[in-house]
Amino acid sequence: MLNYLSENFGANSIPFPREYVPPEVSDYFSDADARVFIDQTCTECHEVRVFSRRGTEEQWRDLVFEMRENGAELTDENLERLVEWLARVRGPQAALQ
Repeated sequence: MLNYLSENFGANSIPFPREYVPPEVSDYFSDADARVFIDQTCTECHEVRVFSRRGTEEQWRDLVFEMRENGAELTDENLERLVEWLARVRGPQAALQ
């Protein structure tokens, strides 16, 4: 039991919960780049459903972060690029498309 605990929860383990700090992003997705990224990343597990909803930046971050926790391969930078794009294009104030 001690071996298991020290290997899995020893000095090198990451404590839970860990606060996510969004990195600053200066390179944003264009509409075309975002759609390609969504098609490549999201459709590995399910159909694309983001175009039927709206949300604030924080709501999009929560959703995309949850998708990453469910297995979507997203770096912090791409996560933030996607969140910024979704908030801009599918945010509460965005024009209806």
